[in-house]
Amino acid sequence: MEVKIVKTTIVSTTPKITKFLIRPPMSVAPVDNMIFGFDPGTTNLGVAYIYPFNPKFAYLFQAKLERDKNPVQRIISVQNILSSICLGFEHKNVGIIEGASFGSTHRQVELAEIRASIALWCLRKGIEPKILPPKKIRKAVFGNGNTKASDEWENLPKDAADALACAYANLSLNPISK
Repeated sequence: MEVKIVKTTIVSTTPKITKFLIRPPMSVAPVDNMIFGFDPGTTNLGVAYIYPFNPKFAYLFQAKLERDKNPVQRIISVQNILSSICLGFEHKNVGIIEGASFGSTHRQVELAEIRASIALWCLRKGIEPKILPPKKIRKAVFGNGNTKASDEWENLPKDAADALACAYANLSLNPISK
């Protein structure tokens, strides 16, 4: 399914951060919470958020992470990226962070550091973080744990699409009433 991209903006060139304003591919009822989704990666970071008062649009970000041998520097880098793209919040906020893919061994220690960095940033900003396995996110959103967001929303960058799926999983698994 093609997602309607309303506008694409380069937010930063170092690190490279691209912002996508989209029409959500699935309907979202207005809620009191700001909905976040995070797709951690060792080279790319996807972030999605849907404002409660304007569910006709969603904001996606695809950030290119600089590789650094120092884990503390990687953590600081992720915190800085998140702070530059997600500014003030006035609502109770919730966010889903894509967890480890069971059976995957590729850079899992670095990914755990990135997840922890995102979770700590969320807590500092008043966002309740939840880490869920990818298959649980996919099942909640697409009805099948093997369906990937990038296969459903082919015209979105992979990590931004995964982050959007995380945001939708939050709505599906934790219905929020007004």
